[in-house]
Amino acid sequence: MTCLRIRDQGHNVHIARAGDCPTLILKSDGKAIYHTPRGIGLAPAATKQFERTLA
Repeated sequence: MTCLRIRDQGHNVHIARAGDCPTLILKSDGKAIYHTPRGIGLAPAATKQFERTLA
């Protein structure tokens, strides 16, 4: 699962994912890129491990 928050005024996109596959993004110039945010998925980690690796 990937969740996007698009803020048009600042031309910003915030991406969060559940730790599975990278998110495929199609850019305005027609190029496609994979985006893999830092950190780990939400479910597989204990609380302390999650807090250390949250990005």
